[in-house]
Formats: sequence, structure tokens, C-alpha cells
Amino acid sequence: MINTRLGDVTTLFEDSDGIVWSGTTNGLARYDPSENDVVRYQNIPGDENSLLYNNVHFIREDPYYPEKTLWIACYGGGLDRLVEQDNGRSFQFTHFKHDPVDSLSINSECVDMLYFDNWVRMWIGTCEGLNLFNRSTETFTYFEHDPNNPYSLSSKWVTTICQAAADSNVLWVGTENGFNKFLINENIFIRYRHDPADSNSLAHDYIQAVHADLYHQGKVIWIGTFGGGLDKFDIETEKFTHFTEEHGLINNTIASIVEDDSFNLWISTKKGISKFDLRTETFKNYSQDDGIYLSGFNPKAYYKNIQGEIYFGGNEGFVIFHPDSIKDNSHIPPAVVTDFKIFNKSIKLSQAIYATKQIRLNYKQNFFSFDFASLDYTNPKTNQYAYMLQELDRDWVYAGNRTVAYYTDVKPGTYYFRIKGSNNDGIWNEDGTSIKIIVSPPFWRTWWFYSLLGLVLVGMLGWGYHFRLSLLVKERNAQQAFSRKLIEEIERGRKRIANELHDSLGQNLLITKNEIAECLNTESLSKSCASSLKEISSLVADSINEVREIAYNLHPHQLDRLGLTKAIESIVNKVSHSSATKFSLEMENVDRLVPKENEIHIYRIVQEGLNNVIRHAEAKNVWIKISRADDAVKILIKDDGKGFDPKKYDPEHLSFSGLGIAGIGERLKILNGEWDIETVRKKGTSLKITIPIKG
Repeated sequence: MINTRLGDVTTLFEDSDGIVWSGTTNGLARYDPSENDVVRYQNIPGDENSLLYNNVHFIREDPYYPEKTLWIACYGGGLDRLVEQDNGRSFQFTHFKHDPVDSLSINSECVDMLYFDNWVRMWIGTCEGLNLFNRSTETFTYFEHDPNNPYSLSSKWVTTICQAAADSNVLWVGTENGFNKFLINENIFIRYRHDPADSNSLAHDYIQAVHADLYHQGKVIWIGTFGGGLDKFDIETEKFTHFTEEHGLINNTIASIVEDDSFNLWISTKKGISKFDLRTETFKNYSQDDGIYLSGFNPKAYYKNIQGEIYFGGNEGFVIFHPDSIKDNSHIPPAVVTDFKIFNKSIKLSQAIYATKQIRLNYKQNFFSFDFASLDYTNPKTNQYAYMLQELDRDWVYAGNRTVAYYTDVKPGTYYFRIKGSNNDGIWNEDGTSIKIIVSPPFWRTWWFYSLLGLVLVGMLGWGYHFRLSLLVKERNAQQAFSRKLIEEIERGRKRIANELHDSLGQNLLITKNEIAECLNTESLSKSCASSLKEISSLVADSINEVREIAYNLHPHQLDRLGLTKAIESIVNKVSHSSATKFSLEMENVDRLVPKENEIHIYRIVQEGLNNVIRHAEAKNVWIKISRADDAVKILIKDDGKGFDPKKYDPEHLSFSGLGIAGIGERLKILNGEWDIETVRKKGTSLKITIPIKG
């Protein structure tokens, strides 16, 4: 490595004769390594054959001319062409300056960048845009930023230029405010800018370096930004991938990028140099201790000569090194834990911490830390570390050169603290070392306490369930008793009223009718009086029939006199004569199969079933079948009517619209019977009832 100190070096170049040219803020320097001789060129007022301006930003040799010709970008003065004469014994300067009245002159005297493309065309970047130099006419065509044209250059100041090897029609241009794809033949720029909402956009708009590497064969552009790190731009997908300090880059402010012959990028930054392996996309960093460090690198101060040596310049001069001369440290260093602390206080263990395999803590000791080290002393300040508390950290925590890990409010459980480290050249000991950490829970968070608590809760839930169930049973029994008592009271009331109507009112009306009949047999009765008495007799006869009908509806007198079978036959005959619906009855004798007081409930069930058919079914035919078995009476009432929506029917909870159906349910509870309703839209309904009997 050579560190030649020439002051603030702003640009570097080695010409075809091996002469190193360096631009500074105070002129141009020519360094001949064979003679270790430095010749300076500065602006001499009044001398046209002196340097145009002392602030030199870029130097390149022109491959077009037969004689050795250098182009010198003078930031603030214009563009200089230096032609070697007499085999290097003299030089001729030609100045190109901006002329406001000449549209073919260079567009600015703040010249910052020079680039020769695949067709050996010379492009010049200035603080006012991009220029193309015509060697034949020695005129300039320029491309500038137009705020009203989205297909113009994204910014005035062009900072860097490159071209992919495979495409001569595209130029990649970095500016102070965005990255540009210049389609030369179409004369349009496609802009790429940083978008905070898009992770695949440009990382930072201030571009300081661009490079098309050989490894990706012209499909990738690498972009060095001022504060956003390194960007990988995929030309086909037009997406940016970011590499920053989090990925191992030494600093996010990149000055320049140079590719060596082994597919590595050498990147100068604000804090040192990073080597980026294009195959593995990993970094290795070099700082002052590695001998290739300057206190600050300048964006245009870079170059790689034909021998593969790399130049980087900065405020202390420049360094020259060959990548092959930098040997990596291959030692794999052991990683060890050097101290364990609880609440920032070192804890004395039964054996040395580096030999400890397990540490047990109580639940109050949940703030602890580990100190660790990587046992490689080549350059220990650059050793890197990564740690993880398994079951708490999702992945490795890369700590850089920090040698302590803190953990707070760690919950009870079993953990494994793992640590791995690297040497100064990034060689990692992936095995590392680990310590088992057991944080014991308080007694109320142990398994046996949870088990005991679970048993208590299960017992309480069981007791609560049975208590609630008993309440529900009592409520159901009370409800059923109330319903039974209510129905029985209703039936007794009906029977009493029916008897009174029949025996009292009915008897009185019959007597009145008979007396009227005797009066009508009297010969002295006038014709008008006889006519009135006949009308009264007719009304009394109608009233007697109505009283009998009401009494029958309140309580069927056939049930008491003739039995349940005849009473049911009577009601079927009655509804058959009063309706257009055809009723068919098939019935066995069911007298005295249930207690006398319960027969009325069977009668009412049949009555309500027939009433529902007449009111709602719109049926043409109704079939009634009542049969008896050894242990039950079975009733079937079936029709061919319109049916109903079965979703509205829930026989268990009686959630069916209609008091008649609900009444059937309540009476069946009294009889301990069961029922079911089958219905099909437009095809009819079947009511099936089973009533248990004893003996």
C-alpha cells in the first residue's frame, strides 16, 4: 500500500504511461511513481497556457486522439484540454468556457464529471445539466432540467455517469436530486426518485456514485447515495434493493465505487472503506487500523489502473492498494461470556462464568445482562458480535462491536442465551457458546397451583351447573303445575257454566216454550196475539239451540254420558257437516284408558287439531286415525292442505304461532304425551300424538 499525501485530493487518474494525476482544490498534480516526483500545475493569471482554474474535480484521458490528451474538469472555471507535447516535456492547454451568447458552448463553468461511453463519446456533467462534446466541431449539446417537462433531467447538478456494457443507447445519470435513465436516441430521461411509501424505490435522492458491474453482465447498476447507503438497481424489474449499515456497510454516506478483478466492489465512505462481495452480497470493512484509511474520501477521487490497483483520494492525499495484497484473517475466534449481571451488578456463581452451563433465577431477578468477547486480538475493536435469547428473540441480534446484551422484564420460563463472534476480517464462529437460563415463576404461576385452581373451578362450575339445573327443573315443574292447574280450572269452569246453561237457562227456556205452546192452544186468543206468540216461540227455540251449542262447546255433555269415543265421533261429525272439507275417521274404542278427569284433555287435543285444519290448512281432505296399543293411545290428524314453514315450528319450545298448538302442547305435558308435526309446502301436514296409558 502507498499513502501519498498531497493535501485535499478531489480526483485521481493514472494515464497510459503510469503517471498519476491528482486534482486538488489548489491545482493539478502530476506524480511519477518511477521517480517519486511531483509536478504541480496551477492557474497563472494572464497565461493562456496555464491551468484554467485551480479547483480540479475530475481528470480522464481521451482514448480518441492519437496523442496523449487529458480532460480536466475545473469546477468554477470550465473545461480544460491538456495535450502532451515533445514526449512529455511540454503541454498545451485549451480552455472551454461557458459563453452566455453562444448556445454551442458548454452550459456551465462548474464542471464536475467526465465520462467516455461505449462509442467513445465524451459526456460532461455540470451544475447546470449534461453536455455532449462534438470533437469535430468542438461544440457542446446540452440536456438540462426542465421543471415543466417530466421527461427532462431530474435535477440541474449532474454528479456521476455510467453506462452498462450491453447497451450503448442508455446512459445512467446520477444527480443531486434523483437517478436518471437517459435514452440517448429518443432524447428523453426516465426519473427514479425516493418514495417513503415504496420499499423498492431509490433509498436516497442524492447520488454520488454509479457503477455497472461485470458480474451481473450489465443487468445491475450499483448506486452510492449520500446518507442512504448502497442501492442495487435491477434494470429489468426497475426495483431497488438497499444495503446499509444494518447489513454491514461501514457507513451510509458513500463517496465512490470501484470494482476489482475478483467481482468485489470497493466502496469509499465517510468512515472508511467497505469491500462488497458481488457473489455473496456481504461486506468486509477496513478502517485506519488496516492502513487504507483517510480522514475523509472525496466522491470523484477514485480510479483502478490496468494492473488492478485501486486509488482513493481524500483530504489527506490518496492511498493506492492492490486488492490481492490485502489478506484476510482466517482465524475462527472462540466466543465466550465474560460476565453475568443482575440489575447491573455482577453475580458470583459457583464456577467461572465461561464454564457455566446453567443459571437459575427467581421471578424477581428478571433484569439481567451478559458481557462477552471474541478471542481474536488482531484488531479487537473491529470484532463483530451477534447474540440471541432463544424463546424471546426471534432472530440473531447483530450488535456490531458492542460487547454487552441487556434483557429486562423477562417472563418466567426456560431460555438459552447464545453468542457468536467474528474476527477483524468478518470470519464468524457460527457455533459460538450458550448458557441455559431458568427463570422460576412465583408459586401462583406454577403447574401444581394451576392444577389445584383448576380443580376448584371445576368443582364450583359443577356445583353451579347442578344448582342452576335444579332451579330450572323447579321452574319447569312449577310452570307445568301452573299450566295443568290453569287448564283444569278452565275445564271445571267450562263444565260448571255448561251445566248451569243447560240445567238452568236451558230448562227455563224450555219451560217458557212449553207455556207458549199451551197459550197457542187457547181458542179465545186473537190472531195477532197468536202470531206474536209463534214468533216468540221460534226465538225461544233458537235460544235453546244456541244455549245447547254454547254448553256443548264449553263442555261436551257426550263425554260424561256416552264416553270419550262417542264424544270424539260426535265432534268429527259436527265439523264435517259444518265444513266443505271431507273428514274420514278411523277410530278404536279408547274409553276408560286414562283417568276420567284426563279424558277431556284428549278430547280437546282432537278438537284443537281439527280447528287448526279448518282455520289454516285450506285442505280438501282430512284423515283422523285414533288407535290403541298396550301402552299408548295414538292419534293421527293428517290433511292435504297448504302446509307451513317448518322453520317456524319448534315442538320442544312450542315456538309456533297459534294458541291452539300451544294448548295441545300444554295438555300433552299433563298427559305425559309426545307429539310431532310433519309438514311440506303445498302437500299438507301430519299431527302425530302418542299418549301413554297404564294397564
